[in-house]
Amino acid sequence: MNKLQIGLDIIKVLNANSYEAYIVGGAVRDYILKKEIVDVDIATSATLQQVSNLFEDVSFEGKKYLSCRIHLKDMTFEVTTFRKDMEYIDHRHPVAVPAKNLKEDLLRRDFTMNALAMDKDRNIMDMFHGIEDIQKKTIRMIGDPDIRFAEDALRVLRALYFASKLNFGLDQMIISSFKKDYIRYLKEEYIIDMVDKIMLSSYDMGLQYIRKYNLLISFPFYQVLCEEALQYKYRKDSYSLFYVLHHFLPLNLRISSSIRAKAKAVAFWIHHKFNAVSLYYGSIEVLDTALEIYEAITGFKLNKEKLLKYKEQLPILNSKDIKFDWNKISVKQRNYFTKRIEQAILLEEIKNEAREIEKYLEIEE
Repeated sequence: MNKLQIGLDIIKVLNANSYEAYIVGGAVRDYILKKEIVDVDIATSATLQQVSNLFEDVSFEGKKYLSCRIHLKDMTFEVTTFRKDMEYIDHRHPVAVPAKNLKEDLLRRDFTMNALAMDKDRNIMDMFHGIEDIQKKTIRMIGDPDIRFAEDALRVLRALYFASKLNFGLDQMIISSFKKDYIRYLKEEYIIDMVDKIMLSSYDMGLQYIRKYNLLISFPFYQVLCEEALQYKYRKDSYSLFYVLHHFLPLNLRISSSIRAKAKAVAFWIHHKFNAVSLYYGSIEVLDTALEIYEAITGFKLNKEKLLKYKEQLPILNSKDIKFDWNKISVKQRNYFTKRIEQAILLEEIKNEAREIEKYLEIEE
């Protein structure tokens, strides 16, 4: 049974107990667009306690926002009491209070396409011409964008994300609001999360808006990240692309160590031009990414199979292949000299022969 139908069954239970209930938001939008429905959110006149009384497995992680989660048939459904947002703290977090009806609840939502509601019989309530905007492929704000973005600055990035996800354009009123820098109010973790989503969406509309209107000017690294992803038409791993182009990632970025490590490993391949040294030391796990970024930057496509075959033919495959009596140098020096010898052999500066290696290290008999 699909998630939408189970959500409708939850609504029927609520209705049978004299509560209003509707599927709201993205699920209805995606239903109209005939896209896969991943998340099903429900708005209801029931209180959280009343919802809890009707369903066995309910959790209350979003209690302060009048939300709970029903866990049913290995699926999770966000259920929220009709609410309205009275004020916003730090241009991001609302103070939620109960609303009288569905319309008040829908008024607090961001875009018309996300302010649709579906009843148990799949009838759709459209109070703000959201279906028309979907048909026009236009993202339009409910209310004045300047007011709504000032309330919650993340809505700017959500607009860009939906533009990228759906290949929709932005309403002119939204574009006009870009003269003010609302994004400066956000913390970096929100920027990281939303930029990642924009990058990995199906289309580059959001990146085009970012470049055209300098929307991330208060976060210059991410502005450059987006512009370069658009310039080189490569959005799968923008951090590695940046490292390859600039030979570093800023130390103050709040990104994970694994992202940094991968970016450095990818750059190692490209900066060494996929030569013998990179084949010897390079991480095979990131080779595909390195080849993709190399092609994006240079326009040249290298053959992975040929590179791996060349790797098999290297004069040494690990340090154990080096023909040298390690007792001739101290234990403390071995790590340093091992790398020197490896690179000299790989770059064909010397042959893998004991006498040549000794001569290279200037070791006398």
